[in-house]
Amino acid sequence: MQPVAPSMCFKEHVQIYAEHFEPEVVRMLDVARKTAPMLERGIVWITSANDSGHVIGSLHFQNRAFDIRIRNIIGHRAVEAREWAERMQEALGSDYDVVLAFDHIHVEWDIKGD
Repeated sequence: MQPVAPSMCFKEHVQIYAEHFEPEVVRMLDVARKTAPMLERGIVWITSANDSGHVIGSLHFQNRAFDIRIRNIIGHRAVEAREWAERMQEALGSDYDVVLAFDHIHVEWDIKGD
């Protein structure tokens, strides 16, 4: 991990709404920053929120999910990305799902029973 929590940026055209500022949703971003591996320029990039390109029923459309870039990880990307996803899941707990995809980490606030 980095000695100091990295900054966070949103990719151009990522759509953010008021619901993204609910404490449970902001917590996902905070945990992503605090658990991040070494990243180019020390930036956690959010590449998707509530925008097109997601399956029907995705929590992206309920403003409860983000995708995080992994291509800017310094070091062995596959290992670092997997470990980052594991750290996030452990820190967030069972009301959240963290999934490592091919080119990003998907994180969502998914209260079981919703």
